[in-house]
Amino acid sequence: RSWKCTGMPVSCAHETGIPVHFHTIGGRSPDVTKMPTHIQRRVFAVHITGFQMHMSAMLMGLIFSGAPERYPNLKIVIGEAGLGWIPYVLQHMDLEWEDQFKDLDLKMKPSEYWHRQFYATYQTDPVGIELLKHLGEDNVMWGSDFPHPDGIWPDSKEFIDRELGPLPAAVRQKVVRDNAAKLAANKDIVAAIGSSCSSEAVPGAPILWKAGIVTVSPSNTAPRLTAPDRGADYGGYMRTAHNDSVQGRVAAEFLSALEK
Repeated sequence: RSWKCTGMPVSCAHETGIPVHFHTIGGRSPDVTKMPTHIQRRVFAVHITGFQMHMSAMLMGLIFSGAPERYPNLKIVIGEAGLGWIPYVLQHMDLEWEDQFKDLDLKMKPSEYWHRQFYATYQTDPVGIELLKHLGEDNVMWGSDFPHPDGIWPDSKEFIDRELGPLPAAVRQKVVRDNAAKLAANKDIVAAIGSSCSSEAVPGAPILWKAGIVTVSPSNTAPRLTAPDRGADYGGYMRTAHNDSVQGRVAAEFLSALEK
């Protein structure tokens, strides 16, 4: 395979198998400049609380566009947007498709495209984990969001134990390590995820950046996260590699391509 991507992101991602990653975007920030301070706080609370759920429009748009049908090797990650809202959206998409939208370019239920080609990353979502049977244990990836201050590191182990502890060990390993390694589909990255996740152990990460497509990989900036003072070695402490400027360009080109 060639890592040089000269075409539109959608066809390039299909041909190379590199996943396209849509980081959570939220909605347009409300203009609160003329509001009293206590009203600003209320508006801000609504904006922040509903931030991740704006990705539902991205998910619906991608599936109803027919892109997953036309490009069956296309892999899409809904990044850092939580889990709990996704099963409802998928169920409602199925309902509306069955009821009035079978003229769209879909040959399967919308939820079936999710299970075949979509993935979600999250930091903490106990409700979403309870719905794992609807999401699919192969479609979910945990991440600490290190080094962002709103992430759960350095308490990652406690969150994993509390939220994933009741699950079978094999399922836990999928969520915190195996699914990301499989999705990366690069032997260098898989080796890095399976060992230390240290910055020195990710020779494949620069290749992903040069491809011009945002994807899932261990952070190539994060320090080693398996040190004794950070608790047990899960081998899968993950950061979702993304760059805001690249993200915006790729998203715009991707959505533009869907209209052609």
